[in-house]
Amino acid sequence: MSHSFHQLLAQLNPALAGRFHAHTLGDAQPVRLYVAPVQRAMHDDDTRQMDIMPAELDVIEHTLERFVGDPALALVSGAIERCTTLQDFVATVAAGIEHPQQREVFLQALSRALPARSF
Repeated sequence: MSHSFHQLLAQLNPALAGRFHAHTLGDAQPVRLYVAPVQRAMHDDDTRQMDIMPAELDVIEHTLERFVGDPALALVSGAIERCTTLQDFVATVAAGIEHPQQREVFLQALSRALPARSF
C-alpha cells in the first residue's frame, strides 16, 4: 500500500497499520511502500503446476532477495498464484527488479544457480 494510505490506516486502526512493513523501492525517485508480512505456505501442489521443485523455488526467492530485499517473498508468493509456467514465473518475479541491467544480472545468476533450467 502507499505511504499516504498507510497513514490513513494508522489513524483509523494503529494496531493493524503496525503489522505492515515499510520498504523503499527505486533509486532515482524512491517510493515508500508498505507490505504485509507474508508467511510461506508452500505446498507441492503450488509448484507442481509449474513443474518446479521447492528447492528450486527457494533458489529463485533467495536470488531475487539479493536484488529487491524483503519484498522478494511477496513477489514470489504472488507470482505462484498467477503463473502456470516456469518461464512466466521467472519473468513475473524479474519484473519486480526496477533496473533492466540488474534484471539481466538476476537472470544470469539464476542460470548459474539452476543450470538444468532455461530462463
